[in-house]
Amino acid sequence: MKQIFYRVGTTDQSGMWYDQNGNFHGAINSPAFKMLKCNQVQMPFCKETVGYLSATKNLEELEQWFPKEDMAVLEPLGFKILAYEVTDYKFHKANNHWLINQESSVLIKQSSMLRRA
Repeated sequence: MKQIFYRVGTTDQSGMWYDQNGNFHGAINSPAFKMLKCNQVQMPFCKETVGYLSATKNLEELEQWFPKEDMAVLEPLGFKILAYEVTDYKFHKANNHWLINQESSVLIKQSSMLRRA
């Protein structure tokens, strides 16, 4: 069944912990981002998550990970809210979040959290 999921990332599917090829860079955990809520969140390598991207089922949940204050820092660096239409998704119990298939998920919208009402 198709679902809509949301994540913060770039349109090339790079994220704050991994690049679009799945290589860990952990930039979000660096001291340069210590003011961000997600700075202390660790995303270690896990075979179960290879080929999947972290996501949320709604914007309210996304704001718990990335509040507007954090997005004010991230958006000038190229990060947006990305909405995907998804058929292949699963819940990762160990990290307590949803995962969407990187290959089959279809980007349907990108927007700025700062412009949301």
